[in-house]
Amino acid sequence: MKIQTNTEWIQQSEAYLKRCFPDRSTAKHYVSDLHLFVQYHAAPLIEVTIQEVDQFVDQQYAQGIAPVTVKRWKGPVIVTIRPHLLPHHCTLCTGSAARA
Repeated sequence: MKIQTNTEWIQQSEAYLKRCFPDRSTAKHYVSDLHLFVQYHAAPLIEVTIQEVDQFVDQQYAQGIAPVTVKRWKGPVIVTIRPHLLPHHCTLCTGSAARA
């Protein structure tokens, strides 16, 4: 199995989010958040741990970034990089919002 580059991973995530939320700006904001995370954590996204996401969040707080912004960043990073770390009942693309 080929390991994706961070750019490929982000592009796939964007396509998925656009299918799930075609009438929202979710994909735009999540992709922007992922680019910020990649600037902080340059390793392959497939290797990201929840601890590294937490370190990123802590670093953002230390820089004085508004808490509402920092909280918004954590969701996109976890959801698009490591969705299996979420509780099983948390899904993005389900029900009537889902697009084939």
